[in-house]
Amino acid sequence: MKYIFLPAVSLVLLIFGLAEAQRLTRRRTTTTSTTAAPVSTIAEREANLLHREESFNAREAKFREREVNLTLREDSLRLREQMISVREDNIKIRELKGDDAPPATTPAPDYSLVRKDVRTEKFVDIGTTDSCSENMRFFAIPGSKTDGMCDCDYHQCNRPLLYSKAYDQCFWAWSQGPCESGEWYTYNDTLHPVCVKNKCPESGALRSSKYYFQDPDDGECYETTTKGYCQNVGETLMATSDDPFPKCRSHTLCFPLSNPPQQECIAGNRRHLDGFCE
Repeated sequence: MKYIFLPAVSLVLLIFGLAEAQRLTRRRTTTTSTTAAPVSTIAEREANLLHREESFNAREAKFREREVNLTLREDSLRLREQMISVREDNIKIRELKGDDAPPATTPAPDYSLVRKDVRTEKFVDIGTTDSCSENMRFFAIPGSKTDGMCDCDYHQCNRPLLYSKAYDQCFWAWSQGPCESGEWYTYNDTLHPVCVKNKCPESGALRSSKYYFQDPDDGECYETTTKGYCQNVGETLMATSDDPFPKCRSHTLCFPLSNPPQQECIAGNRRHLDGFCE
């Protein structure tokens, strides 16, 4: 009886030990899972927050763009309303006959937005290009309260534009422009446009800040946005609207700018050639 009892006790202890080991294993697994959960949750929340922030920034940028477009549309609609009112008043006056016709009281247009083209006598929106030749824009004439005219489009760091009276059009400097084959349109000693033989390589896109030009001092060909003949560290050949020939500069103002409402005196443009910039 004694010998039968001992194996039974050993079997019970063995079963109890296995059960306890399984319980401890489950407890450790549960503890580990419970502890790791917050780390995963924080990472997910951070990623979600970044996504929401990016989405908000994109929506805000679109909203600002819509505001700008709405403002432009409002200005355009206001101008159209004024012009339609003027036309309606003129029609009423023309419909009346004899002594019934009242004196002309047509309201003046808003000359801060429109000017009368000196060539066609028609009102044109300031800053538009529809009524002008290629590479030209409609500007208010400085010193005049009512008149405007087309001139070379405003540029900041692109290749300069030169006016041609023969074609009533502006052409890119150091390009063939209105010249014969093998020539290019450039400046003479008085900064007036002239066709001369092209001794330099062909440039790429016309509307670009990267092009070849012939330096007036040494007669050599250089390419803008490169070091060229510059000696100082960090300087490259760049042009600005107030100095048509590229010079060594360490910085540039090449960023989008609004077009000036009035003509400006820029070497080679129409106002300069008409003698108003002396």
